[in-house]
Amino acid sequence: MTARELMDQLSEFDGNEEVYFEYNYGDYWNNHVAESVGGVHTKFIKWSDYHNSNKIVDEDQVDEDEDNVSPAVVISDSSHAY
Repeated sequence: MTARELMDQLSEFDGNEEVYFEYNYGDYWNNHVAESVGGVHTKFIKWSDYHNSNKIVDEDQVDEDEDNVSPAVVISDSSHAY
Protein backbone atom coordinates (compact mmCIF):
# COMPACT_ATOMS: atom_id res chain seq x y z
CA MET A 1 0.00 0.00 0.00
CA THR A 2 1.26 3.46 -0.81
CA ALA A 3 0.89 6.56 1.36
CA ARG A 4 -1.61 7.92 -1.18
CA GLU A 5 -3.74 4.77 -1.00
CA LEU A 6 -3.72 4.96 2.81
CA MET A 7 -4.74 8.63 2.76
CA ASP A 8 -7.55 7.87 0.31
CA GLN A 9 -8.87 5.10 2.53
CA LEU A 10 -8.60 7.21 5.69
CA SER A 11 -10.48 10.07 4.04
CA GLU A 12 -13.63 7.91 4.17
CA PHE A 13 -13.66 7.99 8.00
CA ASP A 14 -14.68 10.60 10.55
CA GLY A 15 -11.56 12.61 11.30
CA ASN A 16 -12.23 12.34 15.06
CA GLU A 17 -12.15 8.51 15.23
CA GLU A 18 -9.26 6.87 17.08
CA VAL A 19 -6.80 4.97 14.88
CA TYR A 20 -5.25 1.60 15.79
CA PHE A 21 -3.36 -1.05 13.93
CA GLU A 22 -4.15 -4.72 14.19
CA TYR A 23 -1.74 -7.61 14.28
CA ASN A 24 -1.68 -11.26 15.20
CA TYR A 25 -0.40 -11.56 18.77
CA GLY A 26 1.14 -14.93 17.97
CA ASP A 27 -0.44 -16.81 20.85
CA TYR A 28 -1.96 -20.28 20.84
CA TRP A 29 -5.47 -18.95 20.17
CA ASN A 30 -4.39 -16.80 17.20
CA ASN A 31 -5.79 -13.65 18.86
CA HIS A 32 -5.56 -10.33 17.08
CA VAL A 33 -4.85 -7.21 19.11
CA ALA A 34 -5.21 -3.50 18.35
CA GLU A 35 -2.42 -1.09 19.33
CA SER A 36 -2.74 2.69 19.48
CA VAL A 37 -0.84 4.53 16.77
CA GLY A 38 2.03 6.53 18.21
CA GLY A 39 3.20 8.22 15.06
CA VAL A 40 4.00 8.09 11.38
CA HIS A 41 7.62 8.39 10.30
CA THR A 42 9.97 7.84 7.40
CA LYS A 43 12.23 4.93 8.30
CA PHE A 44 14.60 2.69 6.40
CA ILE A 45 13.60 -0.94 5.95
CA LYS A 46 15.48 -4.01 4.82
CA TRP A 47 14.28 -7.56 4.18
CA SER A 48 15.33 -9.99 6.91
CA ASP A 49 15.39 -13.70 6.07
CA TYR A 50 15.67 -14.42 9.80
CA HIS A 51 12.41 -12.59 10.57
CA ASN A 52 10.84 -13.43 7.22
CA SER A 53 9.73 -9.80 7.16
CA ASN A 54 11.06 -6.30 6.68
CA LYS A 55 12.95 -4.88 9.63
CA ILE A 56 13.77 -1.30 10.57
CA VAL A 57 17.37 -0.25 9.93
CA ASP A 58 18.86 2.59 11.98
CA GLU A 59 19.71 5.57 9.77
CA ASP A 60 23.34 5.54 10.92
CA GLN A 61 23.64 1.92 9.74
CA VAL A 62 22.40 2.62 6.20
CA ASP A 63 25.13 2.14 3.62
CA GLU A 64 24.52 4.33 0.57
CA ASP A 65 25.65 1.51 -1.72
CA GLU A 66 23.27 -1.03 -0.18
CA ASP A 67 20.61 -2.07 -2.70
CA ASN A 68 18.14 -3.74 -0.39
CA VAL A 69 17.55 -0.82 2.02
CA SER A 70 14.74 1.56 1.15
CA PRO A 71 12.87 4.42 2.79
CA ALA A 72 9.27 3.72 3.79
CA VAL A 73 6.40 5.32 5.66
CA VAL A 74 6.15 3.45 8.97
CA ILE A 75 3.23 3.63 11.40
CA SER A 76 4.51 2.95 14.91
CA ASP A 77 2.64 1.89 18.03
CA SER A 78 2.40 4.18 21.05
CA SER A 79 5.27 2.42 22.85
CA HIS A 80 7.56 3.31 19.93
CA ALA A 81 6.55 6.93 19.44
CA TYR A 82 9.53 9.04 18.32
